[in-house]
Amino acid sequence: MRSQLMKLYNDQLVLDPTHTDDPNEFLWFYTDRKELVGFPKTVSTEERGLLHTFLQRVTLSELSQSEAELRWYQLLLEDANNLPEHMKNSDYVFIFYYLNTSTDHSGALTEALRHYGSVVWTNDQEGVLIVERSTPSHAEQIALVQSTFQALAEDLSVDVHDYVTRAYTDISKAKAMFHAERERFHLFISWFQHRRSFNATDAPLIDLVKTHSHKALTQWQQSLLQNTDHELRRTIFTYLHSQMNLTKAARQLHIHRNTLQYRLDKFQEQAGPVFQHFSLTTAVYLALWLTGEAVPFVHIDEVSV
Repeated sequence: MRSQLMKLYNDQLVLDPTHTDDPNEFLWFYTDRKELVGFPKTVSTEERGLLHTFLQRVTLSELSQSEAELRWYQLLLEDANNLPEHMKNSDYVFIFYYLNTSTDHSGALTEALRHYGSVVWTNDQEGVLIVERSTPSHAEQIALVQSTFQALAEDLSVDVHDYVTRAYTDISKAKAMFHAERERFHLFISWFQHRRSFNATDAPLIDLVKTHSHKALTQWQQSLLQNTDHELRRTIFTYLHSQMNLTKAARQLHIHRNTLQYRLDKFQEQAGPVFQHFSLTTAVYLALWLTGEAVPFVHIDEVSV
């Protein structure tokens, strides 16, 4: 196939990143025989679409994969089983990321993320960072990774979504868990387009509601939260997330206990005694979570991975 492409594109085609002064000016692909070819970014939109149809897109970062990244790529996206012994005993966390548009700065993002783990891109706009939990500063690493995403979003004016999964210990199930978590991540993005970050505490909830239509759940949610504004929803969620501890919730909201109690009482006047029955309390929590407003209410030190 590569010889046929060379006939079509003549001297426009580059076969190796080292054969050009600036490999960033080219779109890189693998043929069906894993032969590398580079096309100038000046090709038309129609040509790009055609190339993506019968060739496999590859980023420059993928071409310079570390040994660990190559192992993870083969394990998660291919059918490799011959893992080194040290990987078989690794605890690991997936941090998925998605950019709302493809960017020429994927190399810079990859290099930034490599400080924390192994980077595997799955296409032009999304990938996964695998962080091993053996490092003592694991929790701090997660926070720094998310700060990296925020900085990228601001610097490049792109929307970046991320999802930090729970920790896994069985490497033999890594591929299955990767695909299951990636499906969850895609559901998060499609349901909550204005939310940027998701974590393991969201996973059971998305599993619970994913078989229901978005419209039906929205109607159910509105029946529970009618006549509530953002501030009241924030108050209720913080109270529930504080294990219904009035003092703790008031402290997080920076309001007096009496003020918090007044707001909760006003909500119960219209919604009924929701805080006196576990089933009703659970329903309200789920309805609040479905608004997509939940994450800003949660303090980072209370989220455990």
